[in-house]
Amino acid sequence: AGLHEVGEPIVMRVEGDDKAGLSGRLTQAWEMAGINLHGLVMSVIGGKFVGYATFDSVADANKAATILAELGTA
Repeated sequence: AGLHEVGEPIVMRVEGDDKAGLSGRLTQAWEMAGINLHGLVMSVIGGKFVGYATFDSVADANKAATILAELGTA
């Protein structure tokens, strides 16, 4: 694996109820789907989480959003 510059990373804001283990399941599912995660910041505030994830491509961001929706309703 090598490093490469991304001219315009795709940023996705995620938020929802703070559920134990959700971020671990989410990042594992993204890895298993082969998504290239550029960066991730998440925080919990008053029982809710909010985060920003950056991706190298629109395709990866769309795939990540689908996985998040599936995990968020599980």
